[in-house]
Amino acid sequence: MNGREKSPKGLILNQKGLTLVEVLTAITILSMIVIPFIMVTLNFASTSGESKTLLDATYAAQTQIEKIYNLSTQYSLDDGIKQLESGGFSIDDHCERDTCYYKVERDYYIRVEIQIKDEPMTDVLVRVYSDPSMKKAMAQMERLVIWKG
Repeated sequence: MNGREKSPKGLILNQKGLTLVEVLTAITILSMIVIPFIMVTLNFASTSGESKTLLDATYAAQTQIEKIYNLSTQYSLDDGIKQLESGGFSIDDHCERDTCYYKVERDYYIRVEIQIKDEPMTDVLVRVYSDPSMKKAMAQMERLVIWKG
């Protein structure tokens, strides 16, 4: 061997660049690490948005139940229903209970269902929906209310 020729062992040791196999291996390993983190982040963002929507709907139902309870401490059942109507509620004819009202508030469809137990006691059910079809409630609250009177 003369001084200009290098042995195969010398070529492997003096290699200065990356081969295609090494680059593809590095990309594969990196993607195996990065992709799960991206998936977890996207899942977290989606779940966080859904949780906020459900929390807002629950808050709307709770607020409405509290308003009805406050009406019950001041009014009789008939006058309380008149107050609901003056508060923006409309009669809902598609009701399985004695009386139902609905209104749209902050992009939610709120339905108040009243079932008379033994007057002045009523069972009040508030359901909050995200769409006008009112098929699947996002949140609901129920309370027995004794009306003044």
